Amino acid sequence: MIAAYLGGSGVDAPNSIAVDSARSAHVVGMTRSPDFPTTADALQRAPGGGPGNGFVSKIAPDDEGDPDDEIGDKARNDTRR
Repeated sequence: MIAAYLGGSGVDAPNSIAVDSARSAHVVGMTRSPDFPTTADALQRAPGGGPGNGFVSKIAPDDEGDPDDEIGDKARNDTRR
């Protein structure tokens, strides 16, 4: 079982979750959080305005829950807005 927190201080809504053969969770949804967690190489790291922003995130099963990056130090959180 994998448990992780994905979101920021605003309204975040996952629309779809899928698990691949490596047991990584792929989450697609919408966020209105100004502080939704992203990676350094994200296509858009800050909200773009409008009613919300879409996101795609990958959460790997070796996630250790490091609070510094909110998803985990070994997981590659490929969050894209």
